[in-house]
Amino acid sequence: MDYATEFQLKLSKEPIKHRLRLLQFQYQRIKHRLRLQQFDRELCNRSAESMITVPPSLQPPPYKYRDYQGPWIEDYFYKFWVKNRLQSHLTYLPIFFDGFFLHSQTHKYTPREFEHIYNQMQQVLQDVHDDRGYFTILGMYDFPIWDWHKFPKNVLVFSANGGGDIPIPLVKGNPPFDCPSKEILVSFMGNLGGSSNRGGVRQRMYEALKDLAYFGQGPHWRSVMEKSIFTLCPRGLGRASFRLYEALSVGSIPIYIWDDMEWLPYQDVVDWSQIIVSVHVDKLNQIPKLVKGHSEADIRDKQQRIKKLYNRFFTFDAVCENIVRMLEQFQTMDQILQITQCRRYE
Repeated sequence: MDYATEFQLKLSKEPIKHRLRLLQFQYQRIKHRLRLQQFDRELCNRSAESMITVPPSLQPPPYKYRDYQGPWIEDYFYKFWVKNRLQSHLTYLPIFFDGFFLHSQTHKYTPREFEHIYNQMQQVLQDVHDDRGYFTILGMYDFPIWDWHKFPKNVLVFSANGGGDIPIPLVKGNPPFDCPSKEILVSFMGNLGGSSNRGGVRQRMYEALKDLAYFGQGPHWRSVMEKSIFTLCPRGLGRASFRLYEALSVGSIPIYIWDDMEWLPYQDVVDWSQIIVSVHVDKLNQIPKLVKGHSEADIRDKQQRIKKLYNRFFTFDAVCENIVRMLEQFQTMDQILQITQCRRYE
């Protein structure tokens, strides 16, 4: 079903409610545009090689997800880049892909608006110069869901959810690190089915570990996580998981369960084996042994390492700083293509 058909179907089911949502979204877009104008003024004297200027419609307001209204990494990084007057060998492509696709999923654009904005996005991507390197940011959602195969190979994609080239943390907000006392050995709070059960990973996890872990769901998920020594963190719709970074923020050791690709950032500077347990889905039966193999001293050591690394790598500011750091590794087009030619589509 195409976007226009979906939009009309939703409008016919709840005409008044959906029209009110459209009006509210238009108001949000105006407010958001006014807030971004201060950053636009900062850009007046900047070189065009530092950052592409994109149409305002490609920088929509933050979306709401799991009761969190933003900011998200795409718009946060844009403001970070502009405020700090940053430069790079690569040209920044500041499209807020997440915002556009999430608002599209809830049909907040009319069909005409959707088509117009989508065409604007395609035009920006078509206009990139073949002889220049670029970079962009993808958060929890991915442009590739629709047209990943068309994404230019000279655009390096920093991706939180696993549909790009360079992993970054999949975080929402800046929760401070805290490590309350623990009384649950292993837990998982969340849905076992639906779209997040990509490849059946969550269901397989439950069948293999239902005698080891506490499984549940509901609004008290965070309090359960805070009390858990280990938190099961299976991949979701993408290769990564918000849950992994939420667990780190409360000193609960993540057990990351992945399938086709282990999507962990900063592997050049972070030894993940010192702060998490990472297991391929085909080796779920090893998790009980791995958990029980952790002594109290091992657990304390992992928690202390998490605390030490948290503010350096897992807050929004830390993610932005590390993206800038990683950009320095790409000085030539060959270095970019060496990474982007290895893209694996799901």
